[in-house]
This record gives sequence, structure tokens and C-alpha cells, in this order.
Amino acid sequence: METQVCSPGPPANLVFIEFLHDFHKFPLIFLIFSRFIPTQNYHRDDPSLPLQKAGHASLVETSNGRWYLAYLCGRPLPGTRLCNLGRETSLVECQWTEDGWLRLVSGTNHPLLTVEDPGLPSYPFEPEPQRVEFHGPRLPNQFETRREPPDPSWCSLTARPGTLRLHGRESPGSRFDVSIVARRLTSQHATVSTLMWFEPCEEHHLAGLICFYDERNFFLLRVGHDEELGRFIGVFAVENGSARETNPALIAGKENQPVELRATFAACDLNFFWRTDEGVWRMIDETFNAGTLSDDACNGFTGTYVGMSVHDLTGGGLHADFKWFELAPMVKEPVSKP
Repeated sequence: METQVCSPGPPANLVFIEFLHDFHKFPLIFLIFSRFIPTQNYHRDDPSLPLQKAGHASLVETSNGRWYLAYLCGRPLPGTRLCNLGRETSLVECQWTEDGWLRLVSGTNHPLLTVEDPGLPSYPFEPEPQRVEFHGPRLPNQFETRREPPDPSWCSLTARPGTLRLHGRESPGSRFDVSIVARRLTSQHATVSTLMWFEPCEEHHLAGLICFYDERNFFLLRVGHDEELGRFIGVFAVENGSARETNPALIAGKENQPVELRATFAACDLNFFWRTDEGVWRMIDETFNAGTLSDDACNGFTGTYVGMSVHDLTGGGLHADFKWFELAPMVKEPVSKP
């Protein structure tokens, strides 16, 4: 017996096909995965299930004789059909019927949030730290860059020891040389934050905390420069290629003062905050739709990325330094609205 994955359409239409091949009984039988877990756009009998869009399965037998399907799926935001965490891997236990067919142990065709302990020895992995500080010679493995590996010409962990230095390059909407270092969002309820030093000199300098799907869909909590205000902060939002900005807020304080930046994901709600000197968090006075950065809205499969972003549209390579980056469960703290 062997298994194969077919992909006749977009990610919402993935199909698992099982080949049962016994030359003594029958030449070839195809069993469609949708008999196990429907793989159309959303589950036909229950579109409210927390896991949807199942497909791309692999069949495995454990050492104690139990059978499982490992498959990809999507986790929609509550009340929507928008999956902002990208493709996730799920498990479901199977069993063979007396006449040689594979069926789910649960007796349903629903993807499940939990499965019974398989009774195997545990093999725990070290949990990833919530806060990453930039002390080593290389970027930690959970971080990624856009279309190219990190290079010291724009991404350095040694120029200012204890920080990540990014030199600004093209706009976050560019498909070419972009200075973004980011990691995948792993929960629909999360807090993302970083501490940044950045001294922009003109309007073409911007840097900050980015929530990113692709060059046509992102939210950048950025520090910038205005001729009248001086150093300011606001959100640069691009949704389906359409750009807009929130009202700028003045960052008062001494020169070279770092700014702490934060984004919170609370299901469909995405909010941004900032502060200096570990003071009270100040909130950007707009709530954004986290579903904008979803596979379904953007026709992809990666999910939302969160990270650090620096841009110098003059070509001068102005840099920003980041002390740490944190991805943690969502917390509530006192905030001050503009």
C-alpha cells in the first residue's frame, strides 16, 4: 500500500488519495480523502468546525500498531472563513475495517482538535523562548528573511553587540531588496513586541514592527520623520494594495531614546501600541482586521508573519537597532489612548 497527495485546485481543495493494491483480489481502488475528512472549501456538514480545509495527508503506523493520518488544515478566525495562521499540521487516528477499508476511529469525518494519547514514550522538545535577545553570531532559527538569506551588508548581529542592526533598503511593498526579519504568528491570541533605536532624518526613513502577509497586505507600526512634528509614530497600512496611514503621534523625548512597539492579536482584532521609558502604553486609535493577513484573503498558505522592518527610500541605508523581539500569549496592561 502507498499514499499519494493530489492538489487539483487551490489550498481549500486539497485531496488525499489512498491506493490499495492487492493483485490477488483487485487491481486498484481509489479512496478519496473527503470520505474521511471533507476537503472542499469548508466542511459541508459543519462550516463552524474549528479546523477546516484538510488535505495533503500522510499515513503512518506507530510501533505499537496504531494508525494515524498526519494532514494539513486551516484554523479560521472565529465567525469567518479566514485562516491567518497558515497551513497547520494535524493528526487523526484511523483503523482498518474487517473488509480492508480505512476509517476514522472517532466514527465521524470531522478534523479533531485533540486525539487520544497513542501510548508511546514521550519525546519532548525544548519550548521556544518567548523573548529572543540578539547575542549570538546568527539569527535564531525561527526568524526568516524575504527571498534571500541574511547578509551583513544589511543585517548584522555584530555592528552593535547585543542588538540586531538592519539597514534600510526598499519599501515594504517591494518584491526585491527589503530589510524585513520576521517569524510566523503561532496563535490567534498573541502579543508581539520589540525595543528599537531609530533616528529618522526625513520622510523617506521608516522602521518598526511589521505584521506582514505579502507586499500587498501588511501593517507597519513605524517610526518616521515629519518636517513639522519631528520624530513621530503611526501605522502604515496596506490592504489589497491600497495604502493609508493613521494620524501621526509625536514621540517626545531625548535624542537616541528607544521606543518599545507592540501589536496584539485578539481573534479578528489587531491593535498597536507604543511607549518610551517603560511608561504607560499608548494605543494607536484604530483597530485593524487580522483577517486581512490570512491565506484566504491573500490567496496563499503561509499565514501572518510578525517581525522587524527598516526602510530607507533614499538608498542611503539608514539603520535601526533592535534589542529583542517577543512573541507571547496576549496580556492586558494599562493603556493610554491618544
